[in-house]
Amino acid sequence: MVWARPEFSRGAVRRAGHLIATPYLPDESYFNDPTAWAEYWEHSEGAFRVFENWRAAHAYPLNTFQVTLRGRAQRIDAQALTAQRLKRAPSIIAKLQRFEKMKLDRMQDIGGCRAVMKDLASVYKLRRAFDEAHVEHEQEAPKDYIENPKDDGYRSIHLIFRYHGKGEKSVYDGLRIEVQLRTQIQHAWATAVETVGLFRREAIKSGEGDQRWRDFFLRASQAFAILEKHTRLRGLVLNHDLFDAVRESADELDVVNRLRGYQQALTLVGQRQDATSYLLELDLSEQRLTVSGFSRHQVSLAQSEYARAEKKLGSSGDVVLVAAGSAKALKKAYPNYFADTSLFLKTLNRIMERY
Repeated sequence: MVWARPEFSRGAVRRAGHLIATPYLPDESYFNDPTAWAEYWEHSEGAFRVFENWRAAHAYPLNTFQVTLRGRAQRIDAQALTAQRLKRAPSIIAKLQRFEKMKLDRMQDIGGCRAVMKDLASVYKLRRAFDEAHVEHEQEAPKDYIENPKDDGYRSIHLIFRYHGKGEKSVYDGLRIEVQLRTQIQHAWATAVETVGLFRREAIKSGEGDQRWRDFFLRASQAFAILEKHTRLRGLVLNHDLFDAVRESADELDVVNRLRGYQQALTLVGQRQDATSYLLELDLSEQRLTVSGFSRHQVSLAQSEYARAEKKLGSSGDVVLVAAGSAKALKKAYPNYFADTSLFLKTLNRIMERY
C-alpha cells in the first residue's frame, strides 16, 4: 500500500490555506453555484494541489490511530463502532474563514476517527485507556464536551494527538489527529443535526441557519442527556418544562415527518461490499447518494477521486472519503449521508411518550 507523504513545507501549506480561504469572487456565490465553484477551484489550483497533498498525508497517521482506537474500544464494548475520515474541503475552507487565527498547517481535525460506545460509562473507560497508555505520540489538552457541552448542545470527548513515528515514518511527525469518543445517543443527535443541515443547506452545526432548528437541537441534546442519566449540565434546571419545549418544537417543525422524508428521498447506488474505504457523494439536487468502494491497495485512486468529486459537486452536494470495516459499518458510522436518523427519532419518541 502506498501512502501519501507531505511534499511541501509547513510555510507552503500555511500560504495555501490562506489562499483557498480568501474568496476569489466578490461574494460567497462559489458555494452555491457549481460553475463559479469550478472557476474558484481553477483560480486556486496551485494552492489546492498543496492542500490535497497535505490532507492526503494525514491518511497514514490517521489509520494508525484508528487501529489503536478500534482495539481499545472493542475490548470495552464488543459492539463499539469505529470509523475514520479525512475532513472535507468545504469544511476546511469554512473553518479557516470562520476563525481568523486558524492556520491550515495547525488544524487539528483534518484527520479524525471516532468510537461510538453503548453508554457514558464505556466512553469514560475508553478515555482512561488512552490517558493511562504509554504512547510515543504527544497528546494535547483534551476537550470534554460531555461535561461542558458546546453552546449548541454538541456532546463528545475530543482527544488530540500529534503523531510521532520512527525511521521513514518520521516524515509524518507533528501531524495532528483527532479522536472522538461518544455514546450512541450522542452520535444519533450529531447525525440528525448534520442531516438537517445537509438537506436544508444550512450550517446548523456551525451555529448558522434557522434559529428554530438550532433551539430544537439544543433542547433535544439536554433532554437526551437526562435520558442518559448525565445531569451535570451547566445551570440546567431538570424539570418537565424542558420536555414540553422539545415536544412543542418537534411539532412546530414537523421533525418526525421531515426526517423520515429525507431518508425516503435518497436513492442509494454503487455500494460495494468488499471495500475498506468509501467515497460518499451526496447530490442534493438529484437526491442521490453514490457510494464508491476502494480496496486497501487503491489509496491514491481514492484520494484523487475525492478531489474530483469535491470539485464537481461544490455546494450542490456533499462529499467525504471514509474508512469503515464494512458497508454496514459505514452506514452506522456515517448515517447522516444516508439520511438515517432512526435512532434519533427513537430517542425523541421516548421523550414524547414518557414525558
